[in-house]
Amino acid sequence: RQLFLWDQRSPAKPLSETTIDTASGALLPFYDDDTGLLFIGGKGDGNVRYYEMSEDKPWMHYIDQHTGREPQRGLCMVPKRALHVDRSEIARLLRLCKGAVEPLSFEVPRKPGLFHEDLYPPTFSGRPALTADAWLGGATARPDLVQLTSSLPSAGPLQRSGGSLEDVGEAAEADKGPEPAKEEKATAKTDDKAAAAAEEKAAKEKAAKEAAAKEAAAKEAAAKEAAAKEAAAKEAAAPGDKAKKAQDKKGKQATPAKAKGPADSDATESADCSGSAAQDAPPPSSITVDLSGATGDVTVTGLVTVSVPAVAALQRKVALLEARVAELEAENRALRNA
Repeated sequence: RQLFLWDQRSPAKPLSETTIDTASGALLPFYDDDTGLLFIGGKGDGNVRYYEMSEDKPWMHYIDQHTGREPQRGLCMVPKRALHVDRSEIARLLRLCKGAVEPLSFEVPRKPGLFHEDLYPPTFSGRPALTADAWLGGATARPDLVQLTSSLPSAGPLQRSGGSLEDVGEAAEADKGPEPAKEEKATAKTDDKAAAAAEEKAAKEKAAKEAAAKEAAAKEAAAKEAAAKEAAAKEAAAPGDKAKKAQDKKGKQATPAKAKGPADSDATESADCSGSAAQDAPPPSSITVDLSGATGDVTVTGLVTVSVPAVAALQRKVALLEARVAELEAENRALRNA
């Protein structure tokens, strides 16, 4: 593939001839008259080469090339009115790739945020200088140019066929309106997400604290229940000991009932006199106790005869009642602790 440069005043012979490469895709040249740059890209190629044109030999100076990831199926150049003048953008190409349109921007390394007038000479305004009838009638006119300034909208909408520069300005002003709303919506969405994340974090922390408190309360309740059970077990074991002690005490108290009365004295003396005959006699069925004397504030006089089996039965009943009372007291304490 080759690139030829002609002079329109003498088209018989080209001014220069440059061999680009060897490929089958057609080359697509785009010339920027404002900056004197020539952009060349081929169909099926992944790169775009650009040259600087001059009025003296060798006419063309190779600058560099851009290499894309995907091959392009077509190219077009964006009008100057749509460039970002605050970023010193001097040209922009659109690469038609598979399933996407990729913008290719060319910027001069200058301080951003400023308008550099030397980079933007008067350019085509987008309005035709003549009507079709006038041009067919042989009329001529210079192109309608406009001076780009920092007041023009950066990256504004492209002018449609049959429109004017005023229409472009009005469309740009109309397009400026929704942008802050979009930014506000995006900011609001970001704030909402942050607030939702904070609320979710706080809820998780609260749930964790509640779970820890419940776990501590459960442990404390389990410890109290274990202590209550242990105390109840000790109390349940205590009545048996008390009953045993009460029985021993009653047995000791019942032993003095063997005190000898007058009849017993005679029986004893006769037993001593009779020797072995007294030893063979059966045990008495009753005991005669001399209760004469004072017990506390009560004075008792006389003899009382009590049956021995009746005394033993009363002692057993008293012991059982004391054991039952002890059990009831233990159960009452356990219920209070619970």
